[in-house]
Amino acid sequence: MLKRIELHNHSIESDGRMSVPELCSWLLSQGVTAFSLTDHNTVSGFPLLRHFHEAHPVFEYLTGYELTSWYGHILCQNVKGYIPWEDLDRENGDLFLERVHAQGGLAGIAHPASFPHPVSNGLFFEFEIRDWSSVDFIEIVNHAHPAFPDNAKGILFWEERLLQGFSRGVHPAQVSGMDLHAPVDMSSSYRTWMELDGPVETAPLSEQFSYAIKKNRTIVSNGPVLLQERKGDSLSLQIDLKTDERARTLPEDTPFLLFLRSPAASFSRRIQRNASLSLSACGIREDEPVILKLYPETASFAKSPCGHSLPEHILPSCIRLSLPE
Repeated sequence: MLKRIELHNHSIESDGRMSVPELCSWLLSQGVTAFSLTDHNTVSGFPLLRHFHEAHPVFEYLTGYELTSWYGHILCQNVKGYIPWEDLDRENGDLFLERVHAQGGLAGIAHPASFPHPVSNGLFFEFEIRDWSSVDFIEIVNHAHPAFPDNAKGILFWEERLLQGFSRGVHPAQVSGMDLHAPVDMSSSYRTWMELDGPVETAPLSEQFSYAIKKNRTIVSNGPVLLQERKGDSLSLQIDLKTDERARTLPEDTPFLLFLRSPAASFSRRIQRNASLSLSACGIREDEPVILKLYPETASFAKSPCGHSLPEHILPSCIRLSLPE
């Protein structure tokens, strides 16, 4: 089962322009029925969210907040209350992650590669993290920030930390975020999908989100949703054009460019509908994580700063991770 969730939203409890009920109503009008409230440095909206849900039980929600500091923003999900951060400095970001986890929450970096000082103080992630396995997810696409350079760099920020640290237990999930502050059209935004199966399909949203993050079962997409099944050296892929209504007008045989990247290799090929690949034939070992990205077939390739060939001036249509068995 694929389930959409929106993870980054603000109300007038911090710097948004909508009250909590107005925010919920707007998200519902945009077809979003599972979301989180993440006001800056406050949880004052929690009781308002609960009361609105009691009166309108047509949606599911997470309780969260966005730590907003001089050294970066951290999205906290599934938290029960306010988490102090006033004693933090640039060198001890791990301390805040520990506090989130002590509440049973999950912590993720928001818009990590935004413009730094003096353009925007605090939006660029500068906290020193000694244990990257404590970072549960990274917001790789943020609708409030430009595709280039912010989100393109945000995707690479996630890729580099995951691929370089996977052998040490570093595997942050990837998510997108509207960073919603006012009523804006969400029809062209990236979406986060949770890939759920078994008993978790009927579990509360908090458990579903925790499962998707910890199992790296999230997909960030702007239309097509890439499904995958991996067994040993074999990787089976299918392009789903039905889940997201924006992709349903595309012909079933619409071609895309598929890009694979592991810690040791990168590989690209044209794909329509589905494909079966031998990882070893792509230069990828069975025990390696593989980042999978779909691009429009019309994209042109060029070398990125990290030395890998990537399409120029366009973000992937879909981004997901494939893990070894």
